[in-house]
Amino acid sequence: MKKTLALLLVLLLTFSLVACSPAEEPAEEPAEEPAEGATISVQVEESWQPYYEQVRDTVLADNPGATIDFIVSGSFDHLDTIDMTDANNEDVADVFAYPLDRYYGLNQNEILAAFDAPALADRIGGWDNFDEGFAKYLTDGEYYFGIPMNLESLLVFVNKANAEAAGVDYTQPVEFTELDPNTLMTAVFNAWYGVAFTNPAEIELLGQDGDTFFSDFAQDWADLPAEKQAVVEALFNYYQGHTTDLVWDSDAVWGEIDAQVATGGETAFVIEGPWNAGKYGEIMGEDLDVMPLSNITINGDPLAHWRSGWALGLNARIEEDADKVALAESFLAELLNPANAVEFYNVTGKIMENANAETYADSDLDDMSKKVIATVYDGFETGTDRPLFSEWGQVWDTFENALLSWKSAAPASAEEAYQYIQDSFTSLMGQIGQ
Repeated sequence: MKKTLALLLVLLLTFSLVACSPAEEPAEEPAEEPAEGATISVQVEESWQPYYEQVRDTVLADNPGATIDFIVSGSFDHLDTIDMTDANNEDVADVFAYPLDRYYGLNQNEILAAFDAPALADRIGGWDNFDEGFAKYLTDGEYYFGIPMNLESLLVFVNKANAEAAGVDYTQPVEFTELDPNTLMTAVFNAWYGVAFTNPAEIELLGQDGDTFFSDFAQDWADLPAEKQAVVEALFNYYQGHTTDLVWDSDAVWGEIDAQVATGGETAFVIEGPWNAGKYGEIMGEDLDVMPLSNITINGDPLAHWRSGWALGLNARIEEDADKVALAESFLAELLNPANAVEFYNVTGKIMENANAETYADSDLDDMSKKVIATVYDGFETGTDRPLFSEWGQVWDTFENALLSWKSAAPASAEEAYQYIQDSFTSLMGQIGQ
């Protein structure tokens, strides 16, 4: 609990000093029913409003006199507002969504309130082992600073006709290094996608051991283990083998992929997120299929992405107001009600952790949506833990700039290409004092 310490020294003058310490305890146990007049604000994306309005109506019907105001804002725009100001800004909501990779910074900057997320999860229902799922990423080991909103994982969109034309049987594992580079496409130079290729060889782009940081890519080529060299070789061969350099361009890559994955194009497989299922449905039509990321292998090892997703958090400014916390938790309880999982997906495109593939399979969703959802659950289960310390944020540009530099540097071999990676990561290590 954030504590306010007041020292009043009264002689001839009276003054007060007020200091705040990091959140140490969960919010005060909320009242069973919010007091009449409790008011909170909730961040909502414009497209989410129909579902959020239903949730608000349900909650307010049980809490007459309470008020729930919406701050209509894109989630990243809202996070930008937080970054530029602080938790007390009236444009920052009391309840808001944030992606997992923002958890550490938000918590470190005292934006998030600690609250009893396990108790709220019990109230909501649907979790078999709350502490061991997504929620384990939302705690400092003692207190929780969010509750899972949805799961995310990468998957593979397949154009069945193009796969057949390329002679690839995707009902069996598909080896990345044996494909024509144009047959599978993604933005591998972007670390969000690139880690799917580095994770199988346990390449640590930036690791932490106590106060010490390290990177496998800061090592000399000769010291890099063979299985990690093999990943660099695979990525270099992928870069060299494309028929257009648009694939190695952060601005042009997705447009090129969209063009090539259409039926009759060169691309059969695209590694992307479930949020683009609608787009690829329009591009591929009846030729669309999906498969788990793990069905693609690199040097014999299944690709593996991070377990990721979004959380819902409470603003630290309401942490000591039991009535506001109670109203916020009531809103979250209804928002994440697993009985509403299908409607939640239809409106937001998000997949609840506290539902399951069967929940959606038994619904009136179309078959492709059901398959995408089942594949996301599979990807989350087979994924790896992602680094959550703030220094990792510098890896994004370090990795991308290193790989994109190949386009102008034109290295002749994987070893030469690796030198640009090593130089970038060695620079990174210097920047963080290693």
